[in-house]
Amino acid sequence: IEFEEFVTDFASAQAEEVQKIEQSLRGVLRQKRGMLALKKLFEKYDTDGSGGLDVEEFTATMQDLGVGKDALATDFVALFAKFDADGSGSLEFSEFLQAMNKSSKEAQKEETAKI
Repeated sequence: IEFEEFVTDFASAQAEEVQKIEQSLRGVLRQKRGMLALKKLFEKYDTDGSGGLDVEEFTATMQDLGVGKDALATDFVALFAKFDADGSGSLEFSEFLQAMNKSSKEAQKEETAKI
């Protein structure tokens, strides 16, 4: 296998895993119900009180929620980077909501396309 092919295959596999994590996360968040519950959950994992989650706090959140049980740390980092819209290295609650809303809309489009 050539290096370029390896890199392409790895990136494709990681993208699939990130998508699985997003789907699992949407399911967990549906169970939490309500903006206040989500905000409290977010604040619980903001262990340094910065108002946002860094990549370590985000990864701990995902792992504690049981999201992406078979995921690699790099998968969580990739998802974090996808959600961190401004690239600040801190995932604000508004960015998290925006990412989940966008992810949910993308999932609905995919489901509609399958019909």
